[in-house]
Amino acid sequence: MKKLFILALVALMASITLAANTRKQIEFVDDQDKPRTDITSVTVWDLGTATGSTIYTDIAGNTAITNPMTLTSSRSTIHAAAGNIFFCSEVATHDIEAVIGGVTVKFYAVGGTLTILTVPNTVSTGLVLDIAPDYYIWVSPAGDDSTSSNGSFKNPYLTITKALATATATRNTIMVMPGDYDEVDIIWPNTSGISLKGVFGGVTISQATDAATAVITMAPTRTASWYASISNLTIKSDFSTGTKGKCLNIANVNVTAGNKMGITLNNVNLSTKAVTDFSLVSTGTVAGSIRVYATGNYPTWEGIVTWTSFNTGDRLRVYNHRIIGVPTAAAAIVSEVTFINSALPAISPHTNTLISVISCWTESDADPDVYTDYTDRFSE
Repeated sequence: MKKLFILALVALMASITLAANTRKQIEFVDDQDKPRTDITSVTVWDLGTATGSTIYTDIAGNTAITNPMTLTSSRSTIHAAAGNIFFCSEVATHDIEAVIGGVTVKFYAVGGTLTILTVPNTVSTGLVLDIAPDYYIWVSPAGDDSTSSNGSFKNPYLTITKALATATATRNTIMVMPGDYDEVDIIWPNTSGISLKGVFGGVTISQATDAATAVITMAPTRTASWYASISNLTIKSDFSTGTKGKCLNIANVNVTAGNKMGITLNNVNLSTKAVTDFSLVSTGTVAGSIRVYATGNYPTWEGIVTWTSFNTGDRLRVYNHRIIGVPTAAAAIVSEVTFINSALPAISPHTNTLISVISCWTESDADPDVYTDYTDRFSE
């Protein structure tokens, strides 16, 4: 009788433990919903904790570890060959970081007893997937701008306009999947520190209507310093109406003295309908300076680059570019325009703008192209 009582007590305690520690299974799959069999480690945090515990797999691909997490989980297993992990925990939601194929990927607020997480074969280091993360906003031609989307990798937005509208000071990196995005007058937000990235290349942003404005306009209303960056994509203007087509329009109408607009362009192509249209237009009307830094692996800027200064601190520095269309300066204030290691058309000096040409060469748009030797020139 005593033995039966002890067995019953053990069973009761086991049932209480199971009720408290729910068994969880997480499966990692690729683009084709096949198991990712290249998992080398997984770190799991009970949501709200600062320290995670790592579950490692051995050569056999199956290792049991006791109490790997910071709170109450137990009897955890990672099985690399099947692309899944098992663990028990009293909490319902977790943060997860996995090393898969040598790449670290992170998932936030993962819940449920059985969860399938997609890790594409083309994923880059540090990308946050699945649940809407704290840092990234995803955009895809197959996305959705309705409330059913949260801008995550699995539920991306359809337009860059929507992504910019939802960006914040902390969730400030917009990852754009390959495709063509025809949008109307994209206005960059007033929030400082937002980045727009063509994550896998093959991204073109163009103007969907015949308008006299630009494909993208940056003209923040804030008076404090403001920063933005664009990388690995093409901005294309298909129209020449009004003040002619513009790819990127930068205007400082509010940033005050002692502050600046800082804009970084990395591997950004600017494409206009005609070489007499405008690729980049920068205009300052207040005391704060505009500073544009462009670099890359020889992206092309078609159309005229126009630099209108209002501040001696204004700077345009262009590294490793192919410029088609004559850069022009129109200002009563001395400022800096510098081209370094780039192909340029002939540039006319301007009275008040210091134009520096360092290790550049002149290239015609003829067929075939005609080049000059490298030259250095400094003119006011």
